[in-house]
Amino acid sequence: MKETPKVLVLCTLSTGLDSISQVIQKGFNISCIVGLNPKNANPTIISGYVDIKDYASKENIDYKYVNSYSLKDDNDRNKLINLEFDIIWVAGWQRLIPDWLIKKSSLGAIGVHGSPDGIEKGRGRSPQNWSILIGCTSFNISLFRLTPGVDDGSIINERKFEYLEGDDIKISYYRVSIVVAEMVCELFEDLSLLDKAKKQGTNVFYYPQRLPEDGYVDWNLPAHIISRHCRAMTKPYPGIRTDVNKENIEIIIWEIVPFDNLISGEIGQISTCFYTNEFLVNCSDGRLLVRDWEVSDSKWKPKTGLFLTSRKFSEQIERIIERHQLKFNKTQPISPRILNLLNKKKRP
Repeated sequence: MKETPKVLVLCTLSTGLDSISQVIQKGFNISCIVGLNPKNANPTIISGYVDIKDYASKENIDYKYVNSYSLKDDNDRNKLINLEFDIIWVAGWQRLIPDWLIKKSSLGAIGVHGSPDGIEKGRGRSPQNWSILIGCTSFNISLFRLTPGVDDGSIINERKFEYLEGDDIKISYYRVSIVVAEMVCELFEDLSLLDKAKKQGTNVFYYPQRLPEDGYVDWNLPAHIISRHCRAMTKPYPGIRTDVNKENIEIIIWEIVPFDNLISGEIGQISTCFYTNEFLVNCSDGRLLVRDWEVSDSKWKPKTGLFLTSRKFSEQIERIIERHQLKFNKTQPISPRILNLLNKKKRP
């Protein structure tokens, strides 16, 4: 192993383990991994949750469980404050890190964040999901010094990667894991980069939080847009959803792709069902093939002629924006990219 500062990693997402694994493969040592106790992990709230025990045990790395994702529990504080480490690396922990933990570290704490417009113009929640959902072609990610605030620390290093047509959220995470590992390794090779970190500007924007109920299908949109929405919200996220008209059935769609430019019936209607249980649905400019889906009632099967309900995409965006503005009262201005989704609606 290369000589490395004593690194304490906070990780409770599978995406973080990908970066950790790559850093270890390059010869760097991790002293301890802290993860959320599986007894306290709600998969409907933490998309992509992973129990760090198996990985840490396999790599012979010390690990600790905490019971509170916010690290506000007194028992968790006592557990972490007694650990010995030089630097904290937050690799898959979607909560703010408390000031007492950052101050415990002699070298401070590092984290990563990005958006299509970099960290300053894309702070906040779900930036990779938003990037794919709105059709961005690249992503800018920063390694930065963590503070108790929201993504506002000084920038240590930056990278950019391009999206390819058809990339989904899992591929996006793979791309991010590679560049994050590169930047972390460069830092561990040269800790003076911490002192050279550059302060961020003050003209910043935020991406708003997305909830599962924000991901319902609008069958009135074009096929390539609906497919893109699905790629943005597929596993490990909640998928996109639709209801069967007049039936108490909700379908979660994991994979949907454009099929042709024919419309056989009305928008939202299932036009063809296949032996594999894949099926075609009409949208505004053709048909989509629903390839991977699930419902709570295992006995339900798709039938030709059934109608799937739509929820207007613009109304879902309006609700997301209103919820964000109500919560943050103008202290976190929303990215123009999100606001422009409504402006497009208003254009003639």
